[in-house]
Amino acid sequence: MIHALSKKIQIDISDPVVVAMAPIDEKRWGFYQFVTLSPYFDGTILLRFHAAEDDVTAYGKATLNYLSTDDGKTWAPYSEPDLPANGCIARLDNGEFLCIPSSAPFDYKAAGLEMPRPVGEFFAYMKNQYFLLADCPGEVQQFVTNIPAFRRSADSKSWEKTTVVYDPENAMAWTRAEGETTHLVPRTQLESAPLKIGSELIYADYRQNYLDPEGLAPKSRTVSCMVSHDNAHSFQYRATIAADPTGEFLCGEPILAQNINEDLVCAIRRTHHNQKSMIVTFSKDQGSTWVNEIDLKDTLGDYGVKPGLLMLDCGVMALSYGRPGVHLTFSLDGVGDTWTPPITLRQGTHEHRQEHTDGYTSLLPIGPDSFLLAYSDFKHEDKDGNIRKSINVCQVTVKR
Repeated sequence: MIHALSKKIQIDISDPVVVAMAPIDEKRWGFYQFVTLSPYFDGTILLRFHAAEDDVTAYGKATLNYLSTDDGKTWAPYSEPDLPANGCIARLDNGEFLCIPSSAPFDYKAAGLEMPRPVGEFFAYMKNQYFLLADCPGEVQQFVTNIPAFRRSADSKSWEKTTVVYDPENAMAWTRAEGETTHLVPRTQLESAPLKIGSELIYADYRQNYLDPEGLAPKSRTVSCMVSHDNAHSFQYRATIAADPTGEFLCGEPILAQNINEDLVCAIRRTHHNQKSMIVTFSKDQGSTWVNEIDLKDTLGDYGVKPGLLMLDCGVMALSYGRPGVHLTFSLDGVGDTWTPPITLRQGTHEHRQEHTDGYTSLLPIGPDSFLLAYSDFKHEDKDGNIRKSINVCQVTVKR
């Protein structure tokens, strides 16, 4: 497909390559969903997707993995003995690769422990509660701030286990406040590669939350700007990127990029049980302050989950998102405050927004002005006419 976005800019989108198909009768939510693209060794590309329930009890379970050696044209199932069970693979500036996978939550009841009085509540599909981490049992504090991770140098043949230490000051733990998993404490994971800016690595995190500047628990899940000065061996809290003081919106699934002015841009999901528009917000001081929050409702609609954000060498910024459907839009001036009408790669409807795709997208550059876009399709028709879930990848090229 070729799309002319202006008189000077053309977008070329390839037909989707089907990476994997689920069994014919696989209809469960969470299975063959939530795809992630990562750079891998020797110029290969690793694609991973969820193969379990969409639930806190599934944290730590293994994904299904596929590898491409030809920039996404073909894919093959992939495994290696010590590959981390799940998670994004980040290529760091020194050639190292880092993975902080999701891990099984901490069961404080099974450990014979009690949590302190909650300091706040937030709603994200169900009621959840915050606890001040400093008041939690020591085992919970260690679990939340000392996160298992894996590193591998460019010339190594194996992954090495390590620990990433998260900032404990004003940190909070959280659990469900209703249902059957109220005794489980989750911790953060790496969902996208941190940005290298000068001597720092900057990461937008919505799984680890902190008290607000007044020392109060926020009324929603928030997005924290986390910064590392030691090549991701530890992260410190710098600022809150986004929070909803009304508690109406979810702030989650953030993705960072640097725009053409070298400002930070963060695209953020706000949808939970109700459809809400995405927002973008900006920082000119490496994440210390965030300003000019823009609601994308008028341009992109009142929905959007798991956005992908990518700055191209030609000066154009790409943004992907979905549910319903899968869509792609561009900031032609590379600033990120205005966006083109979206191009739809997978149709969907608000009435049946979970029937066609999960809407999660993942972007990965494969050239100065080319990238891969991965997504799921719940209505793929195989060669025998069977309707099956599939994981798809297409190549997008921007031409001036």
